[in-house]
Parts: sequence; structure tokens; C-alpha cells
Amino acid sequence: MNVYRQGGFDGLFFALGDGWAGVDLDEVIAAAGVIDPKWETEARAFESYTETSPSGLGLRVVLHAAESQGLTYKRGNIEAYDHARFISITGHHLEGTPRTVEPRQTALDNFRRLYLPARVPAADPARDRRGGWRQVQAVVGRRSGLPLTQRGADGPSGQAGLLDRQER
Repeated sequence: MNVYRQGGFDGLFFALGDGWAGVDLDEVIAAAGVIDPKWETEARAFESYTETSPSGLGLRVVLHAAESQGLTYKRGNIEAYDHARFISITGHHLEGTPRTVEPRQTALDNFRRLYLPARVPAADPARDRRGGWRQVQAVVGRRSGLPLTQRGADGPSGQAGLLDRQER
């Protein structure tokens, strides 16, 4: 901390995990310093320590929450992490938010549900209900690099059939 206090630095890095989480809202502050009202409202709703990012164009919320698994952590300029990441801390506190880090698991869960919905593994269309494989046909276009096996009335197209034995 003494080195930081001497100046010349934009902030400190902090490891997330062990109950520490962070929400990062990038590019939500205009160059004139005006915060996008939607994202300011979202950040303030956490009711936990909030500050501006080192660029001065984003907001960062630090909170206490449990580690998650298999969630979406980033979508566009919105990020929420609770482990295996570092975040920078600038100390540029957003006036009107707590100066303390608060437990906000429910708020983080709700935020993720709204802005970072969990990734759902795509269903494998080649699997049948018995766990085996079924025949799948795929249309192949000119740019796919696969050989064209058929010409349609509307131009080149092709079909490739995949067939594997039933696993029982």
C-alpha cells in the first residue's frame, strides 16, 4: 500500500474467490463523465462498494458471493466473476454507494439471470433418445470446403449423410 500511496499507479489488482466477487460494466461512462442511467441503476442496486474503472469509462462493483461453476461470465461489455480472476481497484468510489463490500449473492444471481444467462449445452441432434446415433443430413454450401454432391435449382448445394451404429 505504501508504494501505491506514493503515486504513479492507476490501481491495485485483487484476486477474486473465497467469497469475493466483482461485476465489471465496461464503457458505460461517456467521455464527459456521464454514466449511462441504466447501468448506474444496476450498479447501485448491488448496494456494495462501487467505483469507476481505471479507464474512467466503466463501473466496477465488489461484493461477497459464492463461487459458481459453468456460468456465463462475460457478454459484451458486461462481466461478473467470482473466482479465478483478478480485478483492478482504483479507489475512485462512486458517491452514494457503500464504502464497504457487502454480501450480495441474491443480487448477483438476479443480475446474471438477466444479463449473463447460463450457457446451456446444445442438444446433440445426432443422438437419439436411446443414447445411440441416428442419421443426420446437413446442407453443404459453396464456402464450406466440402465437396458439392448435388446442384440445386438455386445454385450449388450438397448433402452429407452421417450414420453411426446404434449404441445399446
